[in-house]
Amino acid sequence: MLQDVTPENAATAPKMLSDKRQAGVCLHIASLPGPYGIGEIGAPARAFVDTMREMDLGVWQFLPVGPTAYGDSPYQPLSTFAGNEMLIGIGDLVDLGLLEETEVQELTALPEDYVDYGALIPIKNRLLEIATQRFPFKADDDLSAAYYDFVAANDALWLHDYALFRILKAEHGERPWPEWQPEYVRRDMPALERLQAANGPAI
Repeated sequence: MLQDVTPENAATAPKMLSDKRQAGVCLHIASLPGPYGIGEIGAPARAFVDTMREMDLGVWQFLPVGPTAYGDSPYQPLSTFAGNEMLIGIGDLVDLGLLEETEVQELTALPEDYVDYGALIPIKNRLLEIATQRFPFKADDDLSAAYYDFVAANDALWLHDYALFRILKAEHGERPWPEWQPEYVRRDMPALERLQAANGPAI
């Protein structure tokens, strides 16, 4: 039973989010229906929220959305902070002019009733790389400003190191970091500086 909150125990007493009874649903974003091989944070998610509102569902619980590794389990993320790039909305990238409809057709041939990660990941990574290359030339002022604000707020905390980590993980065949070259395991700064110089655009 929840205790009454008083000035004396306000800092430690458990609190209810609301005193109104609510119904909700637990559904991982990857399980949303959509045309591009996986549920996405985009049109499928917005449509689901609209459906929840129509059904008077007030809470959406979903599984962790961090980037996954072998096994594609959301409970084994590569980062506490980063999001899973497989959940980026392809339809939104088309709407933003970063991808063409003809370029994303390969995704529409993927299964609709389950996620074939082995087929999805290389296709979607290639499309995201295309969108990334076009971003400086295609993004409008608002989108560019939002991106640079995000980088400024997160780069020193985790974003830059995470970008280096993903490059190194790919270069080492996705093996765990203790199996990388010794200079990277030791976080040797000259080696990391050379890596950064060689991979500037990717970072």
